[in-house]
Formats: sequence, structure tokens, C-alpha cells
Amino acid sequence: ATMQKGKAFKKPSNITYKALVTTTGAASGVFGSTTGIGTAIFASELVVSTKFMMRSILDIARSHGEDLQDFDTQLACMQVFALGGKSKDDDGLETSYYTMRVALNSAAKGVSAYVAKHGVQDLNKMLIASSNPLLKLIGIIAGRFTVQVSEKFVAQAIPVLGALGGGSINFVFINHFQTVAKAHFTIRSLERKYGNELVMNTYNNIKLNIK
Repeated sequence: ATMQKGKAFKKPSNITYKALVTTTGAASGVFGSTTGIGTAIFASELVVSTKFMMRSILDIARSHGEDLQDFDTQLACMQVFALGGKSKDDDGLETSYYTMRVALNSAAKGVSAYVAKHGVQDLNKMLIASSNPLLKLIGIIAGRFTVQVSEKFVAQAIPVLGALGGGSINFVFINHFQTVAKAHFTIRSLERKYGNELVMNTYNNIKLNIK
């Protein structure tokens, strides 16, 4: 809602988002994540941090020529949370990048088909449908994201010391997802220009040559 259409292009505000997400993590970590109030604050902070990270991803997508009003672009932004591995070596994009994209795109096609027929306003009805492509897509993304959230919970477990852990892991979170988003939307821009097959084959050959 806050990503206004038609604004003059400017580079994404990566540093600003890093500061916001790191600060929210440090603030919530002061109370720990296992105390009663700490657990509630952790849950609230996670929502806020994830929103900031999503807005940063949207910002990066726009800087690579994506139309944020396009539903496919919005789904691609959500997919960033499922791309890239946990180790330092695959911060950009892991070996199974295209494999994961195939799984995500398969679920996303069902969502796009539903939206094309019924409109975005009817997505709430999809949530209670027996055959639900939206929940399938969210499930894939959440399954990848939950592992990292669990590590964040542990890092913030001890009050006060959790502030350092919460701030640090939030910084790692957003730095990771910004890196993945840059790579993801760079590849998408190349696919628009040269076609999916050529870019995918070139990508796979580059990975092969590195090995």
C-alpha cells in the first residue's frame, strides 16, 4: 500500500531497512523470548521485522524494473523468503535455485489462475477452499522460513543478552534476503530480456563450471 506507483526511480534503501530490522530485533531481545512478555513481544517483533524485510524486497524488485502492481511480481517477492540456503556459501542463490522456483511457480500458477478468474478481493474465500493453491504456496515458503525463525528464537532466549542476539540475527536475516532478492530479480530481468530457457541453461552451466 505504501509503494506508490509512478514515483521517480531511486536506488533501494537497503541501509535504512537494515537499521530498522536490526533495531526491532535488539529491542525485543531485551525481554528474552521465553518469558511471558518476551514471547508476546517476540511474536509482535517478528511480524514487524518481516514486514520491513518484505518492503525491502519490494523496493529491490522495483529497482530491477518489476511492476509492483502486478500480482506475479508480488508472488515473486514472497518467494524470496524460500530462496537461498542457510550457509555463507549460498547466501546469493543455492544450487537448487531453479528446482525451488519450479516448486514455487507450480503453486503460484494456481493462485494466479484463481486471481485472474475471481480477482484479488476473493483471496479470502480461497483460504477456506478444500483445494487451496495459496496455502500450498505459503506452506512451502513458511517451511523454509520457519527454520531461520527458530534459530532467532533461541538467540533471543536470554533477557538482555537477547538484545545482542536479536539485533545480530535480524541483521543477518535482512542482509541475506536483500542479497537473495538482488540475485532473484536480476535473473528475472535477464529472463524477460533473453528468455527463461537461455538464462536457466547459462545459470546451470556457470554453476557446473564453478564446481
